[in-house]
Amino acid sequence: MNILVFSSHFDDESIGCGGAIARHVAEGGYAAVVFMTRGDTGNTTPGKEATPEQTEQIRKREADSALKILGVQARDYLDLPDGFLQWSPEAVKKAAAMIRKHRPHIIYAPHALDVHNDHKATWHIVFDAIPRAAWSAFPELGESWYYREIELRGYEVYSPIVLPDLYIDISDHIQTKSQAILQYHSQAKEIYNDAALGLNRFRGAMGAGSQYAEAYLRYKVETI
Repeated sequence: MNILVFSSHFDDESIGCGGAIARHVAEGGYAAVVFMTRGDTGNTTPGKEATPEQTEQIRKREADSALKILGVQARDYLDLPDGFLQWSPEAVKKAAAMIRKHRPHIIYAPHALDVHNDHKATWHIVFDAIPRAAWSAFPELGESWYYREIELRGYEVYSPIVLPDLYIDISDHIQTKSQAILQYHSQAKEIYNDAALGLNRFRGAMGAGSQYAEAYLRYKVETI
């Protein structure tokens, strides 16, 4: 099984579904991550001012380290505007090209009701890209990809999901997830790490019946 993770920013993938990625890879699967935005406005470290270009380079290096820890086999950058991500035909085409390239059976994206604008935009872009990736149109985007039971899973970043319909037990991979989050030195890594692992502990205890779990909303596109 192939999974494809769409991450609005550099670190969303580790915070939101790092455990699922690590588990999937450990079980022998293929995992790819697509970063939607450029990362040039994401330096939150006081006293370490950097130009947008320097910030982008820093965050991409951090992402490379995080993905290596998670075991991700491939990654791509769409370099869309950080903080101003919007649905557009061109953004949907870029996402569809990534789906055609990596040919996933399961796709992850921030869930639709997340309060962050970039996260919501990512969801809508990916949701619209999935059927278009199966069309015979747009040959310039690569060979079309159609999978009869493709599933889109919305993950938690800023806003918890009210009624999850899928829990993934990540107890055996929580340390891997934590180490991936901590690679993002330019961000508030300790706060994000504590928040993510705290939520995963809650999801495990209150939903999954495990030590740690990640929660998701599933949207299945199926043809019978």
